[in-house]
Amino acid sequence: MKSRHPEFTPPGPVVERRVARLLARLTLDEKILLLGGEHKATRGLPAKGIPAFRFADGPMGVHWWCDRSTAYPATVALAAGWDRKLAYGMGAAVGRDARGRGVHVLLGPGVNLYRSPLCGRNFEYMGEDPELAASLASALVRGVQDQGVAATVKHYAVNFQEYDRHQISSDVDARTLRECYLLAFERVVVEAGVGALMTAYNLVNGRHCSEHDELINGVLKGEWRFAGLVMSDWASTYSAVGAAQAGLDLEMPTPLHLNAEKLKPALAQGLITPDMIDDKVRRLLRLAVCFGWLDRDQKDASIPESDPSTMAVALEVARKGTVLLKNDGALLPLNRARVKKLVVLGSQAAQPAISGGGSGYTPPTRVCSLLEGVRALAGPELEVAFFPAARTPDYDQLASRSEFFTSSGQPGLEVSYFSNRQLSGPPAVQRVEPRLDYRWIDGGTAFPDGVNRDHFAVRWQGVLRPRQSGRHHLFLQAIDGAVRCWLDGRCVVDATGKTGGLFEVEVEGTQGQDIPLVVEYTQMRGYGWCHLLGGWFHEEEVRVDYAAALQAAHAADAVVVCAGLTKHTEGEGFDRAFALDSITEQLIADAVAAND
Repeated sequence: MKSRHPEFTPPGPVVERRVARLLARLTLDEKILLLGGEHKATRGLPAKGIPAFRFADGPMGVHWWCDRSTAYPATVALAAGWDRKLAYGMGAAVGRDARGRGVHVLLGPGVNLYRSPLCGRNFEYMGEDPELAASLASALVRGVQDQGVAATVKHYAVNFQEYDRHQISSDVDARTLRECYLLAFERVVVEAGVGALMTAYNLVNGRHCSEHDELINGVLKGEWRFAGLVMSDWASTYSAVGAAQAGLDLEMPTPLHLNAEKLKPALAQGLITPDMIDDKVRRLLRLAVCFGWLDRDQKDASIPESDPSTMAVALEVARKGTVLLKNDGALLPLNRARVKKLVVLGSQAAQPAISGGGSGYTPPTRVCSLLEGVRALAGPELEVAFFPAARTPDYDQLASRSEFFTSSGQPGLEVSYFSNRQLSGPPAVQRVEPRLDYRWIDGGTAFPDGVNRDHFAVRWQGVLRPRQSGRHHLFLQAIDGAVRCWLDGRCVVDATGKTGGLFEVEVEGTQGQDIPLVVEYTQMRGYGWCHLLGGWFHEEEVRVDYAAALQAAHAADAVVVCAGLTKHTEGEGFDRAFALDSITEQLIADAVAAND
């Protein structure tokens, strides 16, 4: 599995001479231009022979530059296979997908260790064993880069929770840091020659990773002699001088800090030097030269969008990564002589959750559901019946149909926008809006004129009016902001000062009896993916022919319940609960009792 790009670490003299010639042709303004991205790519200088270079997430498949692609199993499934050759094959397959879409840089793999089982991005990583992660990630990187695509190891470093990710400090002693949390990064840099590295959102021992001189200049570029590009995670740069001095080379997705307005005064004051700027640009140009991006079209038109060869790799990873944790009484495999009637329960059997949410999610070219697989294996002698029974809550859909009313009975919620984060003084804007579904900064939701979008807070007030009595569920999902909520005057959610989170509250409601609601969202930092999603539903809204499903389970020889987390309950920007949702848990218990 020797890489075809051995000259990258360290770069050879031929590469360095060409990089030097390119660098010499650039003005200071052009060099600074290359230090900030343009959303999903670098900014290009066509007149100087430097095109824009495309980036794409991520660890489980290429997206951004296509509608669909081969979606690979979660990287933890690759780790569960303990197979370096397979890891190389998956890397080569993802690299091939990237070439088919003209992508230069793949934003993966992620190698952060599991310290907390609740981390919303654990599915993107490779478990809690640093040696396993190091070995498999190194093989995967070689596979990606052998296709002429630079891999990006992330998130550097000690990133193991999503909740409050912009503010939390991972405090760790030197030995633990080196032997556990940095081992996979070191191996991927030193042995696999990875082209790029992405810093994490969090702080390490009190300093943000994107401006951590010890981690970037000291360890990465100094001790490990990393010759590649160090980029920020999206919107995780917190200063200009601090990041520039510490060794950050590229700010993504746009240059809010590494721009001429902030860097030129720092140059004039001697806080940063021209050599620092040159080194950052040189690293980007070195990638382009080493991987051949200046000498060919990165898009390989011969690679189909729906690629059978890469789908076959994804299937092999899924098969080898499947782990049976328990098999009481040798129940599996099911005995065909005894099982003639099989009932499959759970909406995910027909509509599978292929991945957690966030930047790792890849819209798949094709999906084979558990129900399809079972029916294909069953044959004519085995009767297979399917009942969704209980749908896994789809928060997007539930939010879109949640009803709210103002205190005067008007549909919607009374909304007050403040141009401060204390919700103090008179609101900048007040109006009635229909629902709690906001994706402000990324353009998904219109932001009202007259409100400071870099420094704001919002309050919603209204009532829930149940259409039927019984147990209801209120949910709130916040990203890059803190949320608080009161129901009937009682505080049920308080994440003051913390960024992100998924919260669900059970509430008993009586038909037609209003329940007062107040929700507050406080932006916790400037630019970011400020997002609030909220809604409520009665338990029966997510149940489908429940009694009939349990009756069928009672009459069946065996029952399969398909359940799990989804992109709504596990993903980037929030940590998950250490449990399935209560409705799914009830389905499992009821199915066991019915088939006992």
